[in-house]
Amino acid sequence: VLFRSPHKGLVAGIVKAKLASVNTLFRGKTWWEGTSTDGEGFVEGLKRIQVDAESLKHLVIIGSGGATSALLATLARTAKQKPTIKILRRSATHDAELAALLPKGRMAEFLPLNVQELGKALKGKGDDTLLVQASSAPQQGVDLKELVPALDGYAGAFADLVYGKPSALYFSAVARDLVCQDGEAMLIEQARLAQKRWWGKALGYDELAVALRAK
Repeated sequence: VLFRSPHKGLVAGIVKAKLASVNTLFRGKTWWEGTSTDGEGFVEGLKRIQVDAESLKHLVIIGSGGATSALLATLARTAKQKPTIKILRRSATHDAELAALLPKGRMAEFLPLNVQELGKALKGKGDDTLLVQASSAPQQGVDLKELVPALDGYAGAFADLVYGKPSALYFSAVARDLVCQDGEAMLIEQARLAQKRWWGKALGYDELAVALRAK
């Protein structure tokens, strides 16, 4: 049987974690246990660009795959303002699964992924809004440049979870001088959280950043 990389869902089932996916294994009292550092790592990474997840009033996410499931519950739980949540995706396959991850009383609106819907979701939004590019499209050679016009008039923050090859949205956000980051901060912070699970301590952010950029 062939399983699609990176096997996070498969491993979650093997270690019986109460999560849709895990990215970190560690020794428990009697057997291996699994957890995900994705959501918390993302929230920590946002601090590098002075974005406070607790103060968000609007959350717009592109994509409905594993990355979105990892972030959604953490962001909805962290934000104290009960933010509006809009998820733009090409398929409704994972809608029910994602909705189930939200804390009680929180709801998400699922929308088709196109420039018109994204533009409406971002229209008039300011620094209490976070747009997250959470799809794997750029890694598959799709740069999402058709969505760039939706950033016209947007003044909030932007995060692309892809590291090394972010979307055209990221480069447009940089050119527009928006508060933005690619996936490096999340990658480093989730690694530091995993190290704390393994050894009770972690390397500093800057140490890991230097090592990562040297590869």
